[in-house]
Amino acid sequence: MEPIIEVENLTVVYNLGKTNEFTALANNSLSIYKGEYIIIFGPSGCGKSTLLYSMAGLQKPTNGKIKVANRILSELSPKELVKFHQDVTGMIFQAYYLIPSLSVLDNVCLSLIFKNIKVKERSQRAKELLKQFGIEQCTYRLPLSLSGGQQQRVAIVRALMTDPPIIFADEPVGNLDSKSAEVTMELLDELNKKYNKTIILVTHDPSYLSKADRIFHMRDGRIERVAVNESGKKIAPMSKESPVSDILSSLAQRYPTSSEIELKSKALVNWLVTVLDEPRIARIEEIIKKRIKGEYTQDTLHENLNLSFEKGGAGLYAQRATEFTKKIEFVLMEAGNLHKTIKPTVSMTEDDLKAVEIRKTLLDRYHGELTLDQINRLDRFIRLRIENMINRAQFLKYLDLPFKAGGVGLNHRTAHNFTNLIEIILINI
Repeated sequence: MEPIIEVENLTVVYNLGKTNEFTALANNSLSIYKGEYIIIFGPSGCGKSTLLYSMAGLQKPTNGKIKVANRILSELSPKELVKFHQDVTGMIFQAYYLIPSLSVLDNVCLSLIFKNIKVKERSQRAKELLKQFGIEQCTYRLPLSLSGGQQQRVAIVRALMTDPPIIFADEPVGNLDSKSAEVTMELLDELNKKYNKTIILVTHDPSYLSKADRIFHMRDGRIERVAVNESGKKIAPMSKESPVSDILSSLAQRYPTSSEIELKSKALVNWLVTVLDEPRIARIEEIIKKRIKGEYTQDTLHENLNLSFEKGGAGLYAQRATEFTKKIEFVLMEAGNLHKTIKPTVSMTEDDLKAVEIRKTLLDRYHGELTLDQINRLDRFIRLRIENMINRAQFLKYLDLPFKAGGVGLNHRTAHNFTNLIEIILINI
């Protein structure tokens, strides 16, 4: 089965190239299949909503590729992107975004107005959906006269008016009381199970995780792990799992806020340990954590498993310590679970560092946005100017030249402003 959504190496950087540059998403890849119920879970600020908006075509990536319903989003023209939103996606937000001066009926009909659907036809569809979701009595009322739960149901109806295959929901119950939140979550569940809509929900509330088929756990702009709900639909292709992987998925559901290292150590202990007392199990878990974090080598892992309990070890006899060590090392190697420090392959020279700092100064005064390729090219020309490999006129020419012709692709005025500013900076360095 082909995925309905494919994300490859997605990176989103805000204020790219400036001093306040912030990486919201860093090199994420995932696949989502038609009919799945996916939850993107993690603490506030981890990049959940940015990932959702990127897949929905509302956030332009800095790098990477997003393919949704056989459309590569970066290749769509503005007109094609509008049609994509009309035909493929439905959006539900934490804020309802209903127009207060329009009736409920007019609010939910807005999306069909732009598809040139006749008044009678769109009104009929709206009324059918409002009745289906139990709010037909609100048809001619204004949004501000409704409760929060009713407004959110109106927002769901609006998202369904074009019958999209994918529903994106960004913290949809964040502003609701517990009863209204429960009703909203039940409606999303119904859309998935009864109408086979692909649901992608962002939340930081672990109590909803049991509703999903798969959970993408996020931390610091990265998908840290993917947990599979044993009671969920098995739509995504499943690789042949090892006992450790099975345990890891189960533990991820039981301990949704635990770190990756904690889950891995628990999984390994569950797999390795048979009949041991709880203090010894806890000691083994601590020893494995240190191996995963790189604090212990394979040799020191073995030593501490074999070391007596009274001296801080696990107190396993030599043969069992050797057996445990081999199994732990095999699993860590196979799953790629050891944390590796990635060192840059090319060190930056002093002029490289100067070029980056100057570029940040220039872009801090610039109100537009440059692509990553433009920024890299700008850095290169600044470095050439620092090293006096090009003169002032040549620098201006390269900044003003179109990107496809080998330049940075700035407009003429910005190129002049940057050139004047860099000459002042160069006098003082």
